[in-house]
Amino acid sequence: MVISPQKQAELAAAASANAKPVGPEKAGWLRVIQGLVGQSEHEIKGMSLYIGKSDRVQIQIKGAGLFGSAPEVAASIHRKPEGYVLVAVTDGYPAVNSVKVNGSVLLKDGDLIECGATTMQFELRAV
Repeated sequence: MVISPQKQAELAAAASANAKPVGPEKAGWLRVIQGLVGQSEHEIKGMSLYIGKSDRVQIQIKGAGLFGSAPEVAASIHRKPEGYVLVAVTDGYPAVNSVKVNGSVLLKDGDLIECGATTMQFELRAV
């Protein structure tokens, strides 16, 4: 089989674009700093993690307001090739660094996530 120099260059470029960066991999963690319900630290294992008031989510939150209401599922965090992404299941309910989230936002190390009366800090830790 013969591959032209142009095709070889294309294959090499595609391979390097898909290659993982060299170095230690980082895992996402959430540390509850206010409004603790359950554990104070949570590793984001697998591809997704859910946050809300339901007993079926991985991270339970305290509701806010007079009656302490909160959505059953307020947000989710997904591991994607570009990093960890917070998705607002209930638009405008979660906030990242005091900015209400509609849709999704890419999380950075140190970001503060507010859901109701619960505040968490997103951290990247070496595996």
